[in-house]
Amino acid sequence: MPNIKVGYTDNKLFEDKDVLVKPMKDFAPEWYKNINTNQYDDTFTFKKRSKVKTVKSCPSFVEIFTEGVVILAHQDFLFKYEKESGHWEWETPLQVDNEFAFMQVEDHGDVQMVDWLPPAANVQHILKFNMPFQIFTDKGYSSRQLPMPYYFNPDWHVSYGTIQTDNIHEVNLQINITTADKEIFIKKGEPLCVYVPFKREKTVLENFHIYDNKYSKFLKAARRSRYINKSKFRFAYKDIYE
Repeated sequence: MPNIKVGYTDNKLFEDKDVLVKPMKDFAPEWYKNINTNQYDDTFTFKKRSKVKTVKSCPSFVEIFTEGVVILAHQDFLFKYEKESGHWEWETPLQVDNEFAFMQVEDHGDVQMVDWLPPAANVQHILKFNMPFQIFTDKGYSSRQLPMPYYFNPDWHVSYGTIQTDNIHEVNLQINITTADKEIFIKKGEPLCVYVPFKREKTVLENFHIYDNKYSKFLKAARRSRYINKSKFRFAYKDIYE
């Protein structure tokens, strides 16, 4: 299991337990938490079968909310971008003062990325949040920086990226503004993004015909997975895990 350590550069921040980096398992979105694992459907003949699966019983969703850590806003942030003039401004109630201190919010010039994006990206401008802590992982491990999954924020999201957190420890979050000419408020303690550590390894791709005798073990594994997954009405995927 990969380790991730967070070194704080501000004493008062470190003492504020509400804004320290926390496990992803605590931050499943509200709409997801409100879903029933099984939903009744009266179109089924059998009462026992009337429970149909929702995404809450889908392994791809379940796994998302069990890995990584969430970076929270350590204070309130207020910012605005005016599209016509290109003017932007920001405000925070606190200033961080230590040897790692620098501009808490910086401009990420449009020529760096925004000017090259297709219209469908809908990114109006990018600001960079310089966080007052450092992230460390074991040698050979990087971290994926991911926007909060399925939060559907209409005003902003953090860029996807990967960082060699065994060598580079600064945390600079690229805030993609998707709503112009509007004051955007990020509340202290609000989830900003997810960091997921992973081991750096070269991916080796091989395409093969699954019925080739040389690959019989893969055909056997695929049949086992399919059989187990199809042999129960609900939660069959749990039996696949070893």
